[in-house]
Parts: sequence; C-alpha cells; structure tokens
Amino acid sequence: MKSKAATGKANRGKLTATAAQQLGMGIRRADGTEGVLVYPSTLQSLRGGYTSYLYQSGDVEIDPPAGAQPTHGGYHYSTGSDPEVFALDANGIVIPAWKYLKSKKENPSVFYDGFQAELTTLAGSCHDGQCGAIRAGLLAIRKAARAFDPKATLSSKCVVEIPRSMMLEARDEHAMLGCAPSLNIYGDVPELNIEAPRDLGIRFAGCHIHQGTKVRYQPAVERVIKMLDNIVGVGLTSLLDGLEDPRRRRFYGKAGEYRLPAHGFEYRVPSSAVLCSPTIVYLTLDLVRAVAHYGLVGGSWKATEAETREAIDQLDVKLARKLLKRNKDTLTVFLERLYGYYSTEAGAFAYEAIMGGAKELIETEMEKTWNFSAAPFSGMRVRDVGPAIMSSRARAAKAA
Repeated sequence: MKSKAATGKANRGKLTATAAQQLGMGIRRADGTEGVLVYPSTLQSLRGGYTSYLYQSGDVEIDPPAGAQPTHGGYHYSTGSDPEVFALDANGIVIPAWKYLKSKKENPSVFYDGFQAELTTLAGSCHDGQCGAIRAGLLAIRKAARAFDPKATLSSKCVVEIPRSMMLEARDEHAMLGCAPSLNIYGDVPELNIEAPRDLGIRFAGCHIHQGTKVRYQPAVERVIKMLDNIVGVGLTSLLDGLEDPRRRRFYGKAGEYRLPAHGFEYRVPSSAVLCSPTIVYLTLDLVRAVAHYGLVGGSWKATEAETREAIDQLDVKLARKLLKRNKDTLTVFLERLYGYYSTEAGAFAYEAIMGGAKELIETEMEKTWNFSAAPFSGMRVRDVGPAIMSSRARAAKAA
C-alpha cells in the first residue's frame, strides 16, 4: 500500500527503518503491520521532491491510514518557548517592562514587549535544559526589574490591569499591542484589531511553545493543532483552574491559535499561568511534544470541535473536566506512557493534577516555586514531584 504524496506523485527509493524512525512518527496500522509517518517537507528537503514509502517494503505513509496508532514518539525533536511575564511592585501594580529591559532588537534573549517582559530560549530535545533556560530568562528579567524597583516580584498572572495614568504616559510604541496576528486552525476567528490600544485597560501574557517539527502539509497541521487543543488546551483549562483569567481569551490565546515559523510550529494557546511552577512547565512541555505526534498520526479523542473550542475559549473548567473524564482511558494510558518508565506515581500525579487542578496539589506562587534566591532548582520534574506527593499521601493515610 503506497500513500499518495501531496504533489500527486512519488519518487521511488530506499529508506531504512532506522532512518525513517529518525525522521517521523512510528505507527501500527489496523491490520497489525507497522509503518512510519514522515513529513512531506522533510522528505522534500532530503530528496528534492515529495516521496512516500511503505515501512515494511521500504515505504512511509504521509497520511495515517484509518485505525493507525503511535508506536514511537520522535522525541528527538526540539522544544523551544517564548514565555511572557509581568513584574509587579509592592502594591501589585505592573511595572512597565520598557522601564527595566531593552528592546528585542537590542537584546533578543530578554526584552520588553509592551507592559510585559518576554524571554526566548534556545531549542533542545531535553526538557530539563528547556526548563532551566526558562528559569535563567526569568532570573534575568527579575534581576533587571529589581535593579529598577528592589521590591519587584514576578507574577504568572496572564492578565493585569493597567492604571489609566500609566497608560496615558506610555509612548505609542509601548501602548500598542505587540503580537503579530496568529493563524487559527478553525478559520473563523477574526483577527485582533483594536484601533485605540490605550482604551484597552488590560494587558495579557502567554507562554507559547515551539516544536522543531516542520509540519507543512495542511491536513497534518490540522491534525496536530486540533489534537493539541483536545488534550493540552482543554487539559490546561482544568489544570490551571483558579490561576487563569478568562479575559485573556477574548483577545488572544483562543483555541486553534498557532504559527508556522521556519523552525517548525508554535502553539499559542497556553497562557503565562503555566509559569506558576516549573513542574507545570515540565508537564506542559511534555504534553505538547507527545500530543503533537499523537495528533500527527491520527490518534483518537472523543470530543466535538465545538466542545473543545468552548471549553478553551470560555475557560469552562466544568466542561473541560467532562471532556477529560469522557476520555479517561486514553488520557490515563497517554500519561502512563509519558511517565511510566520512571514510576506509576508520576502518571497518577499528572492525571490528578490535570483533573483536579494544580493548586490543589502543589505550590503555585511563582516567587516560591522557581527558587529564584537559591542555587538552580532540582527535583521539580513531574517524575520527581509526582512520586514524592503520592508516596507522602500514602504514608499519611497509613498512619491515620
């Protein structure tokens, strides 16, 4: 069986199983045979044209056949991020980021993006390194903010109110909304167009996740982004219960928002509330990478498009948990495959946090969780925190 290439033609050739696994996502077809899903853009760059092969006989699928399920996750693909964060003074009032940071042109690592600060990280396949890079960027922002105001603190709030006097004093370049328009996979979301930015008395922050997976074939892009919404977007709605502000999604971070930069794709739904704890950052990074591949191969999830969008856009925690509960078996297996190598408690912790909310299980005060005043943090991964919490609970129950 040979799938049709996007251009309608296929160039014959030989692709070893090892090479295929390095390029794409493993699949097991409904008939029991195995294959590899390879991105057309990857094959094009390697062979100068779209090519499809079947795994067993030397070919690879471009579209997953019906009933295909993932067998390996392509975890060598790199992850990057560009989180935004607000610095607050002792009274909880935002400190405009341009007062303590330079522009992106002057310093592309940490810079002001209007009232919020933004950082960028170098991409890598290790999420320990990625989380460490985020902490280093946050430390740099915090240091700069404290040089301006010694009592400044960082906040994972995704929406802050801007005092009218501060807004009027801001220069036009600082008051304007900085983000370029996102793409939206659903195609019916109007672009953010605020003619008088000073009249909008709030500003919002996101935590966009990048993947070095060059998905350009539109059906594959749709599978990836919609599955990210199904599991990550809906999952974060439940996980961050009480930590997000519904006003953000009136303007951006709506379901289906993404971009296709040269290095891969950018998922733009997560808010800066993810930054409440490095453990939540780890969980989010792990989920985005794994779920993207799950979507790529046509993984199954029981939810309508309308349900998923409503849960995310309306920040409807009750609906989000209803959808997650409906897919409990899939979600449980998914988390077990992510963390089961380390311990059963890690997957159980992740499931409980997603279903019941992070703040019910762990500390979510950003200034405490990132350990800014001490040596580099450790032991904050899901596979570290989960077993510690679950084991402690078991001991307490036994003692009682």
